Amino acid sequence: MMDNPSVLIVEDEALHAFNYSRILKEMGFEHITIAVDALEAVHLAQKLSPDLVLMDIGLPGSIDGRSAANVILSKQKTLIIFITAFGDKEVSTKGSFDTPDGFGYVVKPYTDNGIKSEIKNGILEAFDQVGGVDYLIEIARRDPPTFCRLLAAI
Repeated sequence: MMDNPSVLIVEDEALHAFNYSRILKEMGFEHITIAVDALEAVHLAQKLSPDLVLMDIGLPGSIDGRSAANVILSKQKTLIIFITAFGDKEVSTKGSFDTPDGFGYVVKPYTDNGIKSEIKNGILEAFDQVGGVDYLIEIARRDPPTFCRLLAAI
């Protein structure tokens, strides 16, 4: 992990990716990388081990965001917040996606304050998914400054 929590944004629409990046910077995140499709997301997640992934569900290519999230989570613990144009969490994050509740999600269209709130809530929800308190303790032991910054973002 880096000095500051790292974020991987997976979004094929440049304007949305730019806005997410801007909002995350306003929230104090500094290490932000953008992938435009699921295959690139899987590659970058393996290379960078991001602390947080904002994953669009509807991505171009042979695999979607749900499938990419499964691949990423099979190889590492990370927090994933889905981005969807669907307003129904069940429809947008379930489907053939065999995953327990706990992933955060952001619904398009969004406002800056709305997405900040969803990111904060999503981080809290995602902590439960990847180990809750145990995951926080792991971060605190490995990298106390990152732990403090991640909590401050919440």
